[in-house]
Amino acid sequence: MPVIVDKVKSFKCRHCRENIDAVGMPAFESTACPHCGEMVNVPAAFSNYLLRERLGDGVSAMVFRAYEPKIGREVALKVFNDDQESRKQAERCIHEARIIASFNHPRIVQIFHIGLHKGQSYIEMELIPGGNTKFMTNMTPPPNETMILDFAIGAVEGLNAAFRAGVVHGDVKPANILVTFDSEAKLIDFGAAFRYDESEDSGQLGTPHYLAPEVIKREPTGFWSDMYSLGATLFHMLAQQPPFNAETVREIAKLKLQYAAPPIIELRPDLNEYTAYAIDRMLQMEPSERFESWEDLLEVLHQARDIAPPPADDVVQLVPISPYEIDENPNDQNVGTPTPNVEQPAPPPDITPNPSPAQVSDQLAALAEQVVDKGEPVMAPAAAPFNEPPLVDDDLSDTDNASRIFFIIAALVLVLVAIISFVIWFS
Repeated sequence: MPVIVDKVKSFKCRHCRENIDAVGMPAFESTACPHCGEMVNVPAAFSNYLLRERLGDGVSAMVFRAYEPKIGREVALKVFNDDQESRKQAERCIHEARIIASFNHPRIVQIFHIGLHKGQSYIEMELIPGGNTKFMTNMTPPPNETMILDFAIGAVEGLNAAFRAGVVHGDVKPANILVTFDSEAKLIDFGAAFRYDESEDSGQLGTPHYLAPEVIKREPTGFWSDMYSLGATLFHMLAQQPPFNAETVREIAKLKLQYAAPPIIELRPDLNEYTAYAIDRMLQMEPSERFESWEDLLEVLHQARDIAPPPADDVVQLVPISPYEIDENPNDQNVGTPTPNVEQPAPPPDITPNPSPAQVSDQLAALAEQVVDKGEPVMAPAAAPFNEPPLVDDDLSDTDNASRIFFIIAALVLVLVAIISFVIWFS
């Protein structure tokens, strides 16, 4: 069932500000202004908003560029269909909106208003005129290290702010990291989010390529799960391929439970040691082996940024990917081509064709039990030893400390002898 909107009788041209007769014109159709000749979109009315164009659409909702005349600003308006399945989706997204509205941070898209119009729930949110970072996973040549580090730092700042408010995102991926025309990162879609103090098992599944192993195994999740997902996102941007790839969701999950992620330096040998260290540690199979906090990760990312090469002279042009595209079923059966040089397990015959998210959730949980029952995960042969690079502010060793104390004492003795000699000489 499509979103129900009202037609307008006339509207003002955005270029010359003259009135245009819209009687008989379909909503959102592009037409030439009879006064100035510029192309304009025929808007539609919805509650107090003027819907100017569609930014994204899906089975259960549409996102519009809308104008709020009372305040005089453009916003993004997410409108849900009025049917049973869409109402369930609306409940989930309104839960998202309330979570985001509970705190405010420049790295997180703001929520302005939640409402209901003609049986259709809607969410009014900040309009980001750029795009999402999905295009950075398919670039030739690969994106600049410094640019990715800037986005990573911004995303971590937003995730850290959410965590301080007791919220874990739950679905960190390129499509949910927006980039403004000022090249700033902003997080969106906390629809899979949960409050950290509500439950250690959110019951939510993210996107397969970026899903943390503990989520697949239905173990306690938290900020460490978001950290893994962000690490997989950065890996995908820098290497132009995800850490694990296969033809089905089940195969990706099995690879994650059996193998460690390949070191990023093997695919991007030009990265500095701090960037490689940060991503490799974020992608550790065990949560306890990842960074202990977002602040610890931020420290290493800033160190990586300090020594990274300057950005390229050419400015990356944002491709026209809507930042508000709606991913109705992120757990599609066919998700990509297999990761090179990794033996792929044969898919079991009992896989349901084109499974629903609920069926995928049950399948992944069952798969986790099968893999865990076989013992400890097998490390991939390509996985290099996990070595931490020396920190810039390394503490001194015991030998260095002893040497320093010796020289300090010797200097003090010399100063004391000089003072005594000076007093004796003038007495």
